[in-house]
Amino acid sequence: MRARFGWLLRFGLTVDSFRERTLRGARARGACFMALATVLLAGALPSANAIAAEGVKYVPPGSEIPTNEAWTPCAPATKGHAECELIVAPPKAAEVEGYKYEGSGPGGGISAGELRSAYKLPEHGGAENVVAIVDGEGDPHAEADLKEYRKKMELPECSKEHECFRQLNEKGEPHKPTSTGWSGEISLDLDMVSAACPECHIVLLEAANEERGLLEADETAVKKVGAAAVTNSWNLGFEANNPANKTACETEKRYCVSKKEEEEDDPFLDHPGTPILFAGGDYGYAVRYPADSQYAVSVGGTALEKASNSRGWTEEVWSNSSYGDDQKGRGTGSGCSVYEPKPKFESEYSFDKPCTKDIENDVSADASPKTGVAVYDSYEGGWAVYGGTSASSPFVAGVEGLSTSHSRSLGAEAFWLAGAKGSLFDITKGNNGTCTPPTEDEYWCTAKTGYDGPTGNGTPDGAISTGAAPSVTTESATKIGSAEATLNGAVDPNGLETKYYFEYGETTSYGTKTAEVSAGSGTNNVEAIKAITGLATNQLYHFRIVATNSLGTSYGSDQTFTTTTWSTEATTNATGAPNNRLTGTSCTAATFCFATGYETYEGRGYAYGESWNGKTWEEHGAIEENAGMQLSGVSCVSKKFCMTVGSLSETNGDVATVAELWNGKEWIRQATTNAAGAPNNRLTAVSCTSTTFCFATGYEIYEGRSYAYGESWNGATWEEHGSIEGNTGMQLSGVSCVSKKLCMTVGSLSETNGHVLNVAELWNGKEWIPQTTPNATGAPNNRLTAVSCTSTTFCFATAYETYEGIAYPYSETWSGSSTWEGHGGIESDTGIRLMGVSCISATSCTAVGTVSESSGNATTVAEVWSGGNEWIRQTTPNEPGGSNELTSVSCASGCTAVGSYTDSAGVWTLAERSS
Repeated sequence: MRARFGWLLRFGLTVDSFRERTLRGARARGACFMALATVLLAGALPSANAIAAEGVKYVPPGSEIPTNEAWTPCAPATKGHAECELIVAPPKAAEVEGYKYEGSGPGGGISAGELRSAYKLPEHGGAENVVAIVDGEGDPHAEADLKEYRKKMELPECSKEHECFRQLNEKGEPHKPTSTGWSGEISLDLDMVSAACPECHIVLLEAANEERGLLEADETAVKKVGAAAVTNSWNLGFEANNPANKTACETEKRYCVSKKEEEEDDPFLDHPGTPILFAGGDYGYAVRYPADSQYAVSVGGTALEKASNSRGWTEEVWSNSSYGDDQKGRGTGSGCSVYEPKPKFESEYSFDKPCTKDIENDVSADASPKTGVAVYDSYEGGWAVYGGTSASSPFVAGVEGLSTSHSRSLGAEAFWLAGAKGSLFDITKGNNGTCTPPTEDEYWCTAKTGYDGPTGNGTPDGAISTGAAPSVTTESATKIGSAEATLNGAVDPNGLETKYYFEYGETTSYGTKTAEVSAGSGTNNVEAIKAITGLATNQLYHFRIVATNSLGTSYGSDQTFTTTTWSTEATTNATGAPNNRLTGTSCTAATFCFATGYETYEGRGYAYGESWNGKTWEEHGAIEENAGMQLSGVSCVSKKFCMTVGSLSETNGDVATVAELWNGKEWIRQATTNAAGAPNNRLTAVSCTSTTFCFATGYEIYEGRSYAYGESWNGATWEEHGSIEGNTGMQLSGVSCVSKKLCMTVGSLSETNGHVLNVAELWNGKEWIPQTTPNATGAPNNRLTAVSCTSTTFCFATAYETYEGIAYPYSETWSGSSTWEGHGGIESDTGIRLMGVSCISATSCTAVGTVSESSGNATTVAEVWSGGNEWIRQTTPNEPGGSNELTSVSCASGCTAVGSYTDSAGVWTLAERSS
């Protein structure tokens, strides 16, 4: 005992009195005094001038702690002995120029929650990872102090009891220290890892405060403990013969590490796959070892302050120039090594050509004592505010614990890649000294856009993610036909060369897979699309996307689709009437649809309807006094509310609008409003959003010209909504409402030159707003026939153009602006007229119509649109004997289409359903 502590006697102290003094009252602290002890034992007491030159007061053990200036318990490094990178902010900060603590932690220090907020870190994650802390000497109160910090910061407890915390020596053996050496440093390290990654496990490796013991602890952390990251808040000295260190090495006589020493020590830090982090130093523009090692992640320092910007914080380089004379000579380290080889990735990601060796730093975080962090150390008297890169290194190690395993496997390169991706906060203000000429080396000490020495590639903006197994998403199938479908998904390669395929089958065992396709090696989603054929009709299929890269295989979620098949459903025709047609249909579920139309008997039309219960159709009689009525549109809200509209031809030749409500049991005639003075009025389509709002459109004819108009229903009465300005020649044929304030109507406009153009109008609840619709180039006859809207930013309209007497179908979409976009024609679509459409989403619309055959007859047609410009034709049945046509479709758990067919006995209602 006397031999080890003999130096105390030089100061007139006994071991007991020394311990009492260092633990007593406000002066009690866990300074790095054992570093000084070993230095003195080696006969290397640093000179007062050397200590003063550091600009922050060094306070040896047993001395009075200053109350109005920053100080450090870390004695300067000497040969074979490390130095910690810790600065304690003045307890009476208000008395010191430039100090303005803004944190919510004790004493104004930045709290754990504020640090996570500033660096956008998640509350959870890292529970499977171990972060190792390598320090010198020991701290008997480490676990108890950690418990106090985490309790105050509302973090989950981390102790030996919870199998979250272990305290070991440099060999990985259980350690019960008796000295208080480096207690302040240890508390800071433990608290910063906890702040960044509250769920990470922590291993504290306490070595004898000498070079080999600390370096051995680094190896132990990787090989025995299995750490995900290792943090070291100490250095072994300045790099010798480095121009940036001239003053420290020659004038201040600081210890400077030779090339030979670096070459001997580097192997201890060479652990591919595990990041070994080192504090970048607290002496301004200067290069420290091992921070500048080719195998280390060097962590610089910033000053982090609250701000009114979107982030809520702002950062600049931590340096003396920002904070006044009391910080002279202090600030984050940085610079270009003269010994350490330049890692290949530095050249790949950076512009630092003037630095031909390894450059310090790689990344940074808060380190300024003036924006210091709250730390609890019972040897320091409790709560205090700490700074130095001893704060930034363990904090970034905690961020590593939250990050992906692939990013950690890259070591320092991860931060260069993250910087290149723009996924770090780029620090562009401040400097930490004057760089060695030439001027192109200025970024070695001055913040710049992109990489710079003091702050590296930036500060964390969330957990670091530079590569991982692929991220995959299975998306809905599209273009589903009777024997084909298109499978869709997305793949994020996460920075590694990736291949993907789809597997599909009738069960979740799948059984069939598509050919592998490359997704590249980017870091954004790549669209995955594969068309498959040869499927069974009316069959449920399962499918998912599978992607593989060097870090693993990822499986998307299971999705299903059913190949479609259209079948004819037997409808009920009006008894005795040889001429029956269904013109409109509306479905609210797979077990309920309502269709309306008319029968013709003895030359007069009679309105009627039919309902579908999921198995059969049922006729719902004729409406009282409905002679002359023809219903052309229907919209249902439920089984008990369907509104139908059409026209009534009177015996005097006039035509009036008509509306009927089906309440589930009977028809209720509605009083509609006809255009004043117009003897010919028709409602052609209707859309209801509730039992108190429906909107119907059609047209009036006056003096031989047609005029578009509409009517709305408020639950009791109908109200006319005038004619549209400049609408001479307009006829509206379809309408779809999303709400009372958005109803889209479509139709055609006959011009005086005989041409017919598409037309669309939007009703916003108060007025009509004309829309710009494209027309097929060169076609003199264009019509929009039906429209279906799924939101306030998506409507789909079907149409056909006529060219040289032949019809060609096409479509148009609306995305919320006043301009519609046309979507080409269907391949081999000659003679097709699309008459009805129903959309269930912006990428799933079904259109129906008729195809004119060369024989003179017509057959039914159905087309499915799933985005883009492509349609997929579906096979629909036809009744024998003559022409078949579908005029309306409604989709809800399948699609139901209605129309009519002709045979030798007359015209009959037709209904078809896809499943």
